[in-house]
Amino acid sequence: MSESFRLISRESRRFLPDELVDGPAWDRLVHRVGQLPTWPVLDRVFFEFHLAEPAPLADVSVRVLPGHPRLTDYYVRRGMAAQPDSRAARLGSFLGRMATTGMLSPASTHKWFNNIMLEYDITDVALEESPDPGLFLGLRPALSPEEPTVPSPGDVVAELANAVGWNDDVAERSVVERVVEALPARGQLDHVGAMPGRSKRAIRVIVCGISQKDLPDLLERVNWPGRVRNVMDVLADWSDVLPYFRPCFDVSSEGPGPRLGLEMFPKSERKGRWPVGDWLTTGRNTWLPVVKRLEDRKMCTARKGRGLRAFPGVDRILDEAGVFVLHKGLNHVKFTIQGDGVQSKAYAGLRLLQINPEATAAR
Repeated sequence: MSESFRLISRESRRFLPDELVDGPAWDRLVHRVGQLPTWPVLDRVFFEFHLAEPAPLADVSVRVLPGHPRLTDYYVRRGMAAQPDSRAARLGSFLGRMATTGMLSPASTHKWFNNIMLEYDITDVALEESPDPGLFLGLRPALSPEEPTVPSPGDVVAELANAVGWNDDVAERSVVERVVEALPARGQLDHVGAMPGRSKRAIRVIVCGISQKDLPDLLERVNWPGRVRNVMDVLADWSDVLPYFRPCFDVSSEGPGPRLGLEMFPKSERKGRWPVGDWLTTGRNTWLPVVKRLEDRKMCTARKGRGLRAFPGVDRILDEAGVFVLHKGLNHVKFTIQGDGVQSKAYAGLRLLQINPEATAAR
């Protein structure tokens, strides 16, 4: 497998429908992530499609850990070459420390991270710009309420802030703690994230285990400044085809911001418990009614709708190291609610699977 994604960009172009990413947008995507090693990019990469935007644009997220030493090494080397205490240096140090200690080791907060993702803004970034990627930490839920050494949400946020080059903000950590404390008994902190390349500092707080019945009280308890009725209208309109959801708050030291995200997921077509592997277990039949309703609600252009219908599937890749299968799946739809407006995005992923023993050496 080629050393960098840029070297196979022409060949990999066929994996994405033209309706979703094309022309200058593809060039911008390759410019942003083309230097990354090929295997990790194709092994677990997600695309964020802005459905009402006519232009075929996409943002990109790449899973860094666990399981990708070459990708981690890339960021560690990048950090070592950067100015001390720069964002690149802090990110490289954080990822190197995570890879060395292991995310399942008993030390520090590391054992509580299921995965680490880097998110690259592309749609709002000029070609000549390369802002720092966002960092998202997926948290492993506690196995029981009595499980020891569970880090506080504030401790996790402090580690996240340091990794993206921000100074510690006690008020910010306190607000995140209050949001998590307000969760119902089944609620859990699922992900925290930060986007240092954006103009306004905020911590993305994604929670799970929330029912529709729970949500109004939760929004009231955390003092979300938006209209609760607008959120419930979206859930009521989509829960028949997208029954699972995760609320997403943008939290600053002043409190939750006015924008609220709802990540909404379909039922799996196979036996299994959501959300594990949901995007690997849903195909076109699951997503057809979702895409049609997005179009009917004028939340998705006809061109993007064609692209979403064409996305799920499997491609075979022949390489000097052997034969590989590339699984392409839709993961979820996200509705962002602010004021009386609702924006829609779709998230899709690629997963490169080895089907011969020789593939292990290529990675």
